[in-house]
Amino acid sequence: MAEPLLALHGAWSGYGRTTVLEGLDLSVNAGEAIAIIGRNGVGKTTLLETIMGHLPLARGTMHLSGVDLAAQPPHARASLGIGYVPQQREIFPSLSVLENLRIAQRPGEWTIARAFELFPRLAQRSASGGTQLSGGEQQMLAIARGLVANPALLLMDEPSEGLAPTIVAELARVLARVRASSAMAMVLVEQKTGIAFDFAPRCVVMDRGRIAYDGASEQLRGDADRLRRLVGVAGRS
Repeated sequence: MAEPLLALHGAWSGYGRTTVLEGLDLSVNAGEAIAIIGRNGVGKTTLLETIMGHLPLARGTMHLSGVDLAAQPPHARASLGIGYVPQQREIFPSLSVLENLRIAQRPGEWTIARAFELFPRLAQRSASGGTQLSGGEQQMLAIARGLVANPALLLMDEPSEGLAPTIVAELARVLARVRASSAMAMVLVEQKTGIAFDFAPRCVVMDRGRIAYDGASEQLRGDADRLRRLVGVAGRS
C-alpha cells in the first residue's frame, strides 16, 4: 500500500496549557478529498492550525510525504506543498485581487487565468483592492489564492461561514468543480453537513479532540440517528 501524503499518529496539540487534540490519528492519501465535521470547539480548526505549524505538536508524529512536519516552520510547510484557506481569509487588503494571486502563484495546473474562469467575479474585479470586496468575494479570492499556489494538499477551514445562502450555494458548486478537476488532495472543514457530504466521499467526524467517525459520507448521511449523536443535528444544508 502506498504511503499516505499526510499522516498524523498520536497527535496532541492545543493552546498553551489547554489541550485540544488528544492522541489523534489521521491520514490523507495523495489526490484524496475528505470532509471534517463536528460540533463547535471539538478541535477542527486546531487540527488545521497544527498541520500548518501555527500551533505546536506537543506529542505524536506528523509527516507529509515522509517529511517530519513537526521540525518545519510554517513557511517551510507551505514550500513542502501545503496550502491553507483560513477562516479569517487573510487576504492582503492593500493589494488588488490580481496582486493577491500573483504573490501566491506557483507553477502547476492552477493558473491565475484558470482561477478567473472558476470565479468570473474575481476577473471582473481584478483591479479592486481587498477592502473593496464583499465577504463572498473575499472568500472566493482566498480559495483562488490557495489554488494558484498549486499545493499537494489544500486545507480549507469553513469557507461557507458567515456568507449569504446564495453565495454558499455558489461556493459549493465551485468546490465540487475543483474536486472533480484537480489532482491535489483536499481537506475541507465545514459546519454544513450537506456541503461536506456532497464535497467528499470520505467524512471524518471529530469529537473532543479525537476522531469519532472516519468512513463513507453517504453512509453517515443515511444514518440520521448516528449523525445526530455525533454532530448534534440530523443534517444541515
